[in-house]
Amino acid sequence: MNIQDLNLHKNPFEFLTPMQGQIDFWAGMPEIKSDIEQIYKNSFNNSPRNLILNWGPIGGGKTYAAYYFKNKGIDDFDDEQIIHIYTTSPKEGVKITKQIFRDILDGITFRKLKQYIQEAYNELGEDNLFEHIYEKINSEEFAKAVVNLGKEENIFNMHIFDLMKKYIFGTVSAKELDSLKLFRKLESDTDYRKFLSGIILAITSTKKPKRIFFWFDELEDTIYMTTKQYKEFFQTFRDLVDTVGGKFTIFMNFTFSEAEEENVRMLIGEALWSRINQKIYFKPLNIKDALIYCKDLLKNSQIDDSKGDYSPFEETAITEILNNFKQTDLIPREINRNINELIQFALKENQTIIDTNLYKKWFNSKTTF
Repeated sequence: MNIQDLNLHKNPFEFLTPMQGQIDFWAGMPEIKSDIEQIYKNSFNNSPRNLILNWGPIGGGKTYAAYYFKNKGIDDFDDEQIIHIYTTSPKEGVKITKQIFRDILDGITFRKLKQYIQEAYNELGEDNLFEHIYEKINSEEFAKAVVNLGKEENIFNMHIFDLMKKYIFGTVSAKELDSLKLFRKLESDTDYRKFLSGIILAITSTKKPKRIFFWFDELEDTIYMTTKQYKEFFQTFRDLVDTVGGKFTIFMNFTFSEAEEENVRMLIGEALWSRINQKIYFKPLNIKDALIYCKDLLKNSQIDDSKGDYSPFEETAITEILNNFKQTDLIPREINRNINELIQFALKENQTIIDTNLYKKWFNSKTTF
């Protein structure tokens, strides 16, 4: 037997950990999906300053949400208007601000960065683009550096953008720096923050509105940083939110329980906590919502959808499975884990319909040692 014998194109419960490039379907949790979609739309309609805290148990759907919106975007806006960046908390003892800076540039890509800055440069002109950036970051040096990214000139037989890449990575020579009419390299945390803010301001300054959405995942790992590192980390968030304003949205994904909220508040600091303007709780599901989650996944994968909403499962079997979960385990990862195992058991037993009898047989096999 294979998965098609179960009336499925593919096993929708197969992946316990989301695969970034493969997530393009949303199942269940309609309120969370609607809340996030509204954040995207509001960023274009109202341009609010957006710092979003997504929180809940591990396996509750936070990473899945990041991948889904990165891959699917929002129907009201085209791909050029929404710039998604996804990264995770640094895992090693690195220079935190520099790492965030490079993660964001990696998320945009240099190819797109060149396109976006040149578009802004051509629309606004050099002087207006400079003033737009300077009035927010208050640095002539770094406003000028960002404007350089939009120029078409050649210096030393090298395109100015390529020289600016050397500037970004700290490999520019003194002679090249002078040719760019810049006086110092990027060195301090403040330098990187101002330059990054300038890039974001330039990208989002075009006539056709653009917005940047930065999903920062696994932020609970910041507890392993030194005090100096995590203070620097969240100071960078604070500076970006305050400097760039409403055209840049940060989603912070934290795994923690309700009882740990005060610990997270202390970790990120009162100044940043007070700037959070929406909290989205990826809570464990109830039975009704878990059934909707399963139905959505199954309907999206069925070969013949006339065989019932839960085919190849009988609804009573799905309900019994979910009723045997601890309430705290009614989260996507644990639902996927158990139903995937049951599907594999049905294939092994050559059963094309998964009913309560097959479920009980599988359950008893799991508890026999």
